[in-house]
Order: sequence, then C-alpha cells, then structure tokens
Amino acid sequence: MVTATQKFLIDTAFICKNVQSAFHGAKLLANGNNDHTYLYGFLRDLLRLRSRFGIRNGLVIIGRDSHSITTRDNVNRVIQLMAEMGIPFVNDSKDRNLALCSNLSSHVSYIITQDKRMLQLVNNQLSVIFPDSSKNFRCMTPGVIYAKVGVIPKNIPTFLALTEGGKSSQLTKLQAIRLIELFEDIHSIYQNLNQITASTRKKLLENEKLFLSAYSEMKITGKQSINLPDICNFDIRLNNTKNDDLLKSYGFFSLIRHLELGSEFPIKLEAKIKEPHSYKAVVDSAGLKELEELLLTSELCAIDTESDDKNPHHATLFGVSFSFKKGESFYVPLIENDLKNITQKKVLSFLKKIFKANIKYIGHNVKYDYLILRRNGVKITNIHFDTMLAANECYGDWTFFNLKYLSQRLLGKEIKSYKEIVGIKQSFLELPFKKIVEHGCEDADMTYQLYHILHKELEKKAILDQYFKVSLPLVQKLGDLEFNGISVDPDSLGEVRKRAFSIALDLKKEIYSKTGTEFNIDIQKDLIALFNEKLKLQEYARYKTINLSVLEQLAINNPIPKLIAKYKRLQKQINAIDLIIKAMKKNKIHPLFSQTRSSNGLPTSSKPNLFSIQGFATLINCFDKTIQPFFPDRRKALDQLEKIIQTPNLKRDLLKDMNILLKPYQPENEIEEEDMLLAIILGYSNIKLSRQFLIDQSIISFIRNSIELRHSRLFDWIDSFQRQAAKDGYFMVGNRKKYFDGLKSSNIEKRNKAKIIAVRWLIQY
Repeated sequence: MVTATQKFLIDTAFICKNVQSAFHGAKLLANGNNDHTYLYGFLRDLLRLRSRFGIRNGLVIIGRDSHSITTRDNVNRVIQLMAEMGIPFVNDSKDRNLALCSNLSSHVSYIITQDKRMLQLVNNQLSVIFPDSSKNFRCMTPGVIYAKVGVIPKNIPTFLALTEGGKSSQLTKLQAIRLIELFEDIHSIYQNLNQITASTRKKLLENEKLFLSAYSEMKITGKQSINLPDICNFDIRLNNTKNDDLLKSYGFFSLIRHLELGSEFPIKLEAKIKEPHSYKAVVDSAGLKELEELLLTSELCAIDTESDDKNPHHATLFGVSFSFKKGESFYVPLIENDLKNITQKKVLSFLKKIFKANIKYIGHNVKYDYLILRRNGVKITNIHFDTMLAANECYGDWTFFNLKYLSQRLLGKEIKSYKEIVGIKQSFLELPFKKIVEHGCEDADMTYQLYHILHKELEKKAILDQYFKVSLPLVQKLGDLEFNGISVDPDSLGEVRKRAFSIALDLKKEIYSKTGTEFNIDIQKDLIALFNEKLKLQEYARYKTINLSVLEQLAINNPIPKLIAKYKRLQKQINAIDLIIKAMKKNKIHPLFSQTRSSNGLPTSSKPNLFSIQGFATLINCFDKTIQPFFPDRRKALDQLEKIIQTPNLKRDLLKDMNILLKPYQPENEIEEEDMLLAIILGYSNIKLSRQFLIDQSIISFIRNSIELRHSRLFDWIDSFQRQAAKDGYFMVGNRKKYFDGLKSSNIEKRNKAKIIAVRWLIQY
C-alpha cells in the first residue's frame, strides 16, 4: 500500500519516448508563437502517474537519456513548467538516468521506469514499478524479479549483457541464467570458459567484446552520495489555485482535474507468486538426510531420472527426482556445481541405499531409469509400476504413450517435454537450475498421479493381475539384458551375411544378364538411365529416386524390376545385419528393447533392430537363447492358431493347400507358404499382399478365396473373434486379455487396423 510518507523517483526517459512517439513532432497546441504539444503530453503523463499511485512525495529525474530523446527546447520548456508548478526534479544532461536514480535510491521506496537496468537497484526497501505496453504496472521486488527473470537483482547487468548485448549470437535467457547460477558475474564466466559447454563457449568467445562492453554500460559503478536538502524536499502536492491558473494560461484545461489527490490512495504493489505445488532441490547433507527419512517412511515413490540422451547406454545422469505425494517432489542433482557441502559420491551412496530399501518404485518408461542408474552403480530392487506400460496395457493403440500426452489426456495437465524445454543443439545443463528442478520434479509428480489413475483402470478392466504377473516382470528382465548385453556368435552371423551377400550377387548377375548391360544398380542415376533407355519406362524414370515402393509396383508385371526389387530387399537385410555387427563389442550387443511399439505382444529392439530381418531361419541361432523367444516365429504362430481353434492337423492342411495353390505361380519356390498364409490370416489387403509377394492381385485374390473356402471354419472363427473384439473393445483368449481403443473407433481405417492387430496379438506374430 502506498502511504503519504513513501517517496518515488520518476525516470522520465520512458515518458519522453512515449510522448515523442505519440505526437511525432506535430504542432497541435499552438499558443501564439509557441507550440505546447510536447509539453502537454509530458505533463499529462506525469500527472497521470502521480494520480494513479497517489504520489505525495516524488522526484522527477531528467538525465542524459531523457535529453537524448527529444529536443533541447522541449526539455527546457518541461523544466520551466515543472519549476513554476513546484514539481521537484533533478536535471543533468551529462549523467545517465540510471546513475542519477542509483545515487538517490537509498532515499526512496519506488522507482517508476521502463529501463530494465534499474532492476539491479531493487532490494527489500526499494522496488521498481514497470509500466508495460498495455499501460499496466508491475511492481518488481527481489522475489518477483527472481520469479519472473530468473536471477537476483545484482546479477541483472550480466543477464542483460548476455541476452541483449550481442548481435545474432546472443545467449538465450535460460543459458544466461544457468551461467549466472554457476559463475555469478560476466568476468567470472569468462574466467571459467573451460567449464562451459562447447556451443555456449563459442557464442561467448564470438561476442566477448560486445558482451563486456554491454556489461560496462549496464553496471552501476562509483555510486555517488547526494545531500537531499541541496536538491528538494520531494513534496509534489499541487492542488493550489496558482497551478490552476498556470495550466489555464497554457490552455491545458483538461489537466486541471489531475492536480487533486484524494485523502487515501490505496494501490496494491506487491505481487505474490503462487506455487500450486512443492518442488524442491536437495543439494546439501541436511536436505539429503531429510529426504531419506521421508522416503523410508513411504510405501510408494515415483522416480524420474534427468540425463542428456535418449539412449541410456550413452547418457550422462544429471539427477533423480522423487515424488511420494501429489504435488510434492524432490530433485537430487549429481552435478558437482549444483551441490553444497556434499559430493557426487555422497549422493550416489544415498541413491544406493534408497533403491535397496523396501519401497515400491514407480516410473514412466522405468526401464530407462533402471538402466541409467545401473550404469552409475545403483540398482532399483523393487520396480513396482511402469505408467507407460500400464497405459499401453489399458489403451493399446493410442498414438502416443509419452508422459506429456498421458498427463494431458488422463490428468488434464499440460506439461513440457524435454525437447520443448531444452531446444535444439542445447544441453540440459544449460538450463537454469530452477528449470531443471521444476522439469524433473514435475515429471515425477505426474508419474505419481498417473499411477493411481492407471492402477484403477487396470483393476476396472480386470487386467491388473495380468499386468503384474506377465507385463511388468519383463521390464526388469529386458533391463538386465540391455545392461549385461546379449551374446552373439560372430562366426554364425558372418555366415548369414555371407549367404545373403551371395544371393544378392547372383541376383545382380541375373539382372545384368537380362538387361544385356552392366550398370551400378546401387546408384540412382544408373537405375534411372536403365528405366529410361533399356526398359522404356520413362514415366518412372522422371522420378528423382526409384525407391523400393516404385519397384514393387512395377515388379508384378515386369521381370527386371522384380529382380531389382528382390535385390533391394536383400540389401536392406544385409544393411540390418551390418548394423548388428557394427554394434558388437566383445561379441555382445546392447540393444534397446520396447514393450509398447509392437502390436503382436512381443518386444521390439532398436540400436540395433534384431527382429526385422526375414528370410534367414538360421539368424535366430546367432544370438543368446535368452532372446530367441522374442523372435517372430511363423510355425509357432500357426501352432498357436491350431491350439486355440482346437482343430487337429490345421497347420499341416493349411500349408499343404497353400503349397498346391502357389506352385503354378512360383516354380522356383521363392515364396514361403507360411509367409503368405499368415498374411492372409491376418487380413492384409490384396494390394498389400500383391506388393509384398510380387504377384498380380488377381492371383492373390484367387489364392485367398481358395484358402478361405477350404478352411471356412478357421476364417469364420477369426471373423467372429474380431467382431466380438470390436463389440467389447478388447480381445481375450484364455487368461490373456488386450484392450485396443481403435476397436471401437468411428474411423473405419483405424478399426480395421485394430482388427488385424487383434489377430497378430492372438498368434504373437
């Protein structure tokens, strides 16, 4: 609340600028030979400020900045009128407004200004009032500055120099805040360049002169003590007859009403920063001890690890967040610069103890947390819940299962993803520590809240037992496989590659023989020339790239494109094998597994992808037995179907009939009967089957109709199974149950896709 005794400094630079912009030198208020337009605008804005804030004690500052905005004549007229009205002011055309306000700051409660540099003057006794473009005012106290800007007042010069002092290579606000957190001022930052990330260090070096020069301009130095009695008494009460007459003589009749002030002028200046949650950083031994006590008395705890890479094998662990109560989280950093009186070793010791304790831990994609912690010598002994896996269990074919999507859809809360916070070509460590804490704590908090919703949903859908007995145990198993690695027989894998390469070589020779010319089949330019000159397929040669999709389209009725398509497919398989070989270290690979990316109920892998290589039955034997059950198995899938439908010899009869139907169209037995049979059973379209097996659609249609007619009981059962699944929104066989949102979708394409997925899940293929 403004009181009668509180004193204000009014920095006139922004008033001068606003008036100059408003009138652009136009002469709207002429009185004889004198034009009072500028004078009117200045006095109007000044009196409005005085009235709005109820200023009885104030001092108007007219420094070098104010003088530089308008003409000397305008400034002199302003000074003359204020002197006549008894408005206290300081006029100094040589000193900056910033310096003048700094010298007087110890005598006042508020400074009204639009100069960001003034924020460095703010303390518990002095606030800065900022008018913004919409004519609203914000009172900047130390707390508000830290909440809104991210630094304390004394660091404002460094912040402004780094974010506004360069040219195209200015630092982002978040980068600047992080540097200030670590090194405080700009000189210390330049003394510790070796500790700063490469991209930020480059910007600092490129802009060193500009940043340091800007800092000198921003920073207040050599504060001068001013004897107030020699200046004025701050009294700015103007409600007297003399000033009424004075304003009338200038023709400023509309300003007379602004001279009066009421008896009380209440205005709330203190801004309150409300936090709907409690997110805290644990950076010292006392905080660590307190968190340990809280954790050891908790039954459930959600966790989230912060790092710099999606791949836990390469990521650096920055910290761990814990949440065991809605809206409350704790972030424990492992970066030495963020810790006080404790070391990284001490934090790791704490983590080892906590994760061994009898606490049920919850995570979102908890396998990532499990693996990165194990790489740092910490093992989670009790993985109780994975919210990403639970959401997949409940909803099946949602487009996304990331934390941001689930928080918005299930909790109605908007949170920012890692990418949205960090940005491109930036490091998580370049973020202000406060941002790091908020992000880590928020992720743990959302995970904790999602746990309760998803646990109830699993119960409601009667799949809680299945989740805990089948899906969740696989998380730790896959995590251990990723950590320990999977043994690979390099000789066997080499043989598979050798065989694939031999087949590719034979295909290449056959292509060259049939075209009557040798060209580089792996170069697009040569391939386009072949299509244009030899094959007379000019309509396809116009494409910049003749990709596999184009080749498959042409292969159905053209023998040479068919051979090239087979060659290209084989090259993809060879490349996939090469990626496995490249990933091997000491005859082991460390792939990343996922339980949510597959629609057949089997895990998938990436870096490298193990399960997409087809056509080489011996490939599975190149790997450790622990992962062999994860490979899609055609015969196993047909066995499963025979078992479910309870039809003896179903697989034998299906394969026999398929062999008979295929024989006229592939004398060289190049199509595996199981492949086409399973594709038909899954319900793939004739178009898709035609391109997959490089056979005309009419032939595909004949084979499909023949198989469906001969084994109508099987296809009637599948149709009934799919219709029941669409009705229920889930499919179930024995004790296994799977929900898919798409089964009840109004989108026909999505619904048909879900029906195919239902059969894939049924036979795990």
